[in-house]
Amino acid sequence: VSGLVHLSHVVWLLFLDTNTSLEQYFTDINIPFDCHFLVAQPQGDHVVVLTEVYRVSPTLPLQTYRLGNWTAGGGLTRPSQGLYRRRNNLQGIVLRVAVNNVKCPRLCIFYLSFSTSRCDDEVTEITPNDSLTIVTAAARNNTLKVGGLFGEMWRVAELYANFTSHYSMPRLNLHGELVEDGKWTGVVGMLADRHVDASCCDLTMTTSRVDVVDFIEPVWADRTYVFIKKPTIVAVGWTTFLSPYSWQLWMALTATMITLVFTLSAVYCITRRYVGHTADEFPRYGIFHAVFYVIGCLCCQGSDVVPRNGSFRTLHLTAYLTSVVLVTSYSAALVSSIASRHATLPFTTFQEFLNDGTYRLGVVANSSIISNMRESTENSLRKLHQSMLPDMRSLPKRNNEGLRRVCEDERYAYMSPLYVLLTNAATCRLQMVPRAYIHSTKAMATVKGSPYRPILRQTFRSVRQSGIFRRICSDTLINPSQEDETTFQSVDQEAVSPLLAVLLIGIVFSLIVLLMERKAALC
Repeated sequence: VSGLVHLSHVVWLLFLDTNTSLEQYFTDINIPFDCHFLVAQPQGDHVVVLTEVYRVSPTLPLQTYRLGNWTAGGGLTRPSQGLYRRRNNLQGIVLRVAVNNVKCPRLCIFYLSFSTSRCDDEVTEITPNDSLTIVTAAARNNTLKVGGLFGEMWRVAELYANFTSHYSMPRLNLHGELVEDGKWTGVVGMLADRHVDASCCDLTMTTSRVDVVDFIEPVWADRTYVFIKKPTIVAVGWTTFLSPYSWQLWMALTATMITLVFTLSAVYCITRRYVGHTADEFPRYGIFHAVFYVIGCLCCQGSDVVPRNGSFRTLHLTAYLTSVVLVTSYSAALVSSIASRHATLPFTTFQEFLNDGTYRLGVVANSSIISNMRESTENSLRKLHQSMLPDMRSLPKRNNEGLRRVCEDERYAYMSPLYVLLTNAATCRLQMVPRAYIHSTKAMATVKGSPYRPILRQTFRSVRQSGIFRRICSDTLINPSQEDETTFQSVDQEAVSPLLAVLLIGIVFSLIVLLMERKAALC
């Protein structure tokens, strides 16, 4: 019956008499590891004993656990532990595990062992790493070993759940891609055909893959960004000298200047009329003169006018204190914005990338990124996939090759998850396009309907809660030295060209006004 009906979909309750032996009764019956199968047997004093039965694998002995008792007066006594807290031991079974033949550099071999941080002489020379799972082969017996973030997570799960792994690789060295005949290649193909029990590779969770495999637990959430070679041209324009202040602050500054001008003129008129100061004792403060006095104050310029009136001195003090605060903050912000330059991106979104039309986009050949773009609900991503179809045969095989193409071709853009930069050092400075990205989640997987998926999921959650996952991340993900996006450099003529232009325009305008005044004086 167990071969025809999936026993794990429901909870089973079997009533047997007291003298029936459970081992003999279930001799030829396989109760899957994830099946909740209870046997009720009466005992003395009107007590019914509930026993939980299961097998770790069809070839291993029957496992029993006394779940509780039921009485007419007291009801059912339940266990304090959950199902997979009780079933936390796989009794050393060997799981067939598929891995992708992604290899790491010799300096990364210390990821493969908790007890050593040196290179292992038994490990063969291997190629650069561009994956969260590292696979190597020992030279003596060709035994595969796993490392990296996902590999170490799997090794910890082996210790937690007490099982071992026999690793095998697909014929095509791929994570898995759906081909035209409807079959899957790579690791996903091995899972779909049930050639293995599970995979510890960093498989991206996609809609098409969910139909053929069961993902265990999300381990790594990431974004797949577009990277380009960092542009050398920086944006220094006319707006650079206005950017230190917001438009609201510029409006407030203008209103302050106008208020000071009219206040000076009003105080001048009132004092001359009612106080009676002479022209020698009191300077002339018409609207025209007041404008230049206020501009001089805000530019922190000195003045030959020495006000003797208390009201005028108060206004001058207010103007100068205001100018000190404004000039100091403006100068600091302006110098910082000119000296620290930000690269001007040719595009910021996928749609702008399509509109630009001068860049070629590349991804790892046969990767899940292509599937995500093809299955996306966003029109721009589907158009990107269509634009890549002519270059499908020339896509890079590994991420380090794609990063190399970016450094060699300024018109080449490459899509890659952020973790690739944590395991690969580019030969040039890269620029990430912050708004052109795709969300991705990576997880390990089992065959569809695997009885071991729940205990593996529970194990990975325990690893996260215990803090081991954070330690594994710190040990396996090394952030290469990257320069900040902001580059500090000396200010050149190009940076201050708008300011020089303002100075030149002012000089020319003053000369024109001088000639006009000269001509008016001669007339």
